[in-house]
Amino acid sequence: MEEISLRETLEAIWKGKWLIALITIIALVLTGVGTF
Repeated sequence: MEEISLRETLEAIWKGKWLIALITIIALVLTGVGTF
């Protein structure tokens, strides 16, 4: 049971990591465009 729970947690973190990375990239692009 712990293995499944751990796997679900890791998957949630992995998905969250991609979401955070995407938001960060968008923010950087908008900042770069705003600078120019």
